[in-house]
Amino acid sequence: MKRIHIAATVLLSTYMISACTDGTQTGGGAGDSPANAGAVAQILPLVGLYALPENWAGLPTSTAFIEIQQPDASGTSTVIIRRQDEFLNCIEPSPTFGTASKDPFSDRIFLDEIFELPDSVLTLSGTGLIIDLPSDVQDVDNDSNTDEPASLQATRIDMMASDLPDTCV
Repeated sequence: MKRIHIAATVLLSTYMISACTDGTQTGGGAGDSPANAGAVAQILPLVGLYALPENWAGLPTSTAFIEIQQPDASGTSTVIIRRQDEFLNCIEPSPTFGTASKDPFSDRIFLDEIFELPDSVLTLSGTGLIIDLPSDVQDVDNDSNTDEPASLQATRIDMMASDLPDTCV
């Protein structure tokens, strides 16, 4: 009788542990993010540091860098915009954080939570990153029309964010 009780306990424990995962999660525990290998694979080529064009925020001289970090298992990547103070030659201490994630209904990669680049779509082009804006809120093309779509070309730079100038004090 004791063996039956032990076998039943093992089976029940196995069932309870397997209920915490459906095979699409990493880590196997309840509350883990679902794995999304397709989204991760689409975002990986975008990972890197890029120099934004000077007019990226609608200002004639606004030097900034956009960093796309490694995506997590769910296929979401942290995106950081670091602005440079050109007079002091340092990076401003308050970067802007956003996310890049794959649209669940298409192959588009969306940039979210960045005020200056709302609802943008990211794609690679040669040595750069194309940032397609559904509306030109910052008037980056300087034509006084903010209702039209616009595109920015950010150039990939072969260095890491830690290689940028020091943070301003």
